Amino acid sequence: MQEPMTASQRAAAAELITPPNKLKAAVGSGGIDTQQIRSAQRALEVTASVTDFRTIAMPLLNALKAAFDEARSGKATGPEALEAMMYPAMQMKAQGGMFKYTLITEICNTLVNFLETLDHLDKNAIEIVDAYIKTIHIIIKNAMNGDGGPKGKALRDALTDACNRYYRVKLG
Repeated sequence: MQEPMTASQRAAAAELITPPNKLKAAVGSGGIDTQQIRSAQRALEVTASVTDFRTIAMPLLNALKAAFDEARSGKATGPEALEAMMYPAMQMKAQGGMFKYTLITEICNTLVNFLETLDHLDKNAIEIVDAYIKTIHIIIKNAMNGDGGPKGKALRDALTDACNRYYRVKLG
C-alpha cells in the first residue's frame, strides 16, 4: 500500500493548465489610448451641447407615467410593475448626468432607490411616485438644467422628506 502524498508532494505533482484567453487574443492587451478617450469625451460633450435633453427626457417620462398608470390602475402589479417604472427612471438618471441636468439625475436616483425598497405600490407609495413624476415633468418643461439652484434643492428635499416619512410610517 502506498503512503498518502503530503500537500507539498501533491502540489509538486500537480499540472497547471492555463486555458486560452480568447477574449484577450481577440482584443489584445494593454489599455485604451488616452487620445482615443479624450476624443470620445469631446464627441459626447459636443453631442450633449447640441442636443436638447428634453427631446430625450420626455419619451422616458411618458414611459414612466404609462408604467405608473398601469400600476395605479392595478393592470400591472408586483415586481414587474415596479421594474417597468424603474427602467425609464434609470435612463433619465443616466441621461440627466450626461446632459448636465444634475437635478434630474439626483431626483431619479432617489426615485429608483425608493422603488427598489418596495414590493408593491400601496396608497402612500402611489402618492409619492406621482409627486416624483410631476416634479420631473416640471423640471423638464422648464428646462431646469444643473442642480436647479434653491428651487431645485427645495424640490429634491421635499421628495426625500416624503420618502423618509413613508419609511418611518412603514417601519413603525
